[in-house]
Amino acid sequence: NQNAIVTLRNRICSEMWSNVTLIAMDMRHWKPDESELCDVLVSELLGSFGDNELSPECLDGAQRCMRTDGVSIPSDYTSFIAPISTSKLWMCANETHPPQPPSLQQHTPHSQTGSRGLNTPYVVRFHAHYLLGQAQPLFQFQHPNPCAGKHKVDNTRFGSVSFTSTVCTTVHGIAGYFHSTLYADETLSIVPQSHTEGMFSWFPLFLPLCVPVRVQQGD
Repeated sequence: NQNAIVTLRNRICSEMWSNVTLIAMDMRHWKPDESELCDVLVSELLGSFGDNELSPECLDGAQRCMRTDGVSIPSDYTSFIAPISTSKLWMCANETHPPQPPSLQQHTPHSQTGSRGLNTPYVVRFHAHYLLGQAQPLFQFQHPNPCAGKHKVDNTRFGSVSFTSTVCTTVHGIAGYFHSTLYADETLSIVPQSHTEGMFSWFPLFLPLCVPVRVQQGD
């Protein structure tokens, strides 16, 4: 964030931050000396789905900047999902971008030939919606990553969870949330059943389906 770098440089000068050193480069590429290794690595890279703002990738790469007994804040985070019925949000997503022209559709998988807005995640505050079940954990990430440094870390994930609908409705997408452990027993969560009281820093993630799915009670 180049604008943030300029602002911080100005504050270092104007507010005389004599004990602050600004490193203006990608944390994954910085190679500190032994004396520059940190005891505590504090980051603010969490997205509404936990890992959707390059948090694991950046922090895995920055782990070389920590001492072997260093502490990461946050120390872990887990993504949660739940099927959601929300026709209003789905319609808004469908109208965000027009369909691709025919010349491009022939090179696009059939499931993606609709509105490009339906292939985009959205950070939104849910209002008119219905969750078909309690959000369940999907992916988990830990820092420091015990695998980082030993070999190339692959953060590819695949998960499967099951939900049973108690009503007849239409599933328009997936709601995404996260629960994070900062340090010890200090946590942050936007998961509905464990939401941190008074916190509004993150709204949930909405992942629309290209084609809504009708479900019956018991499905």
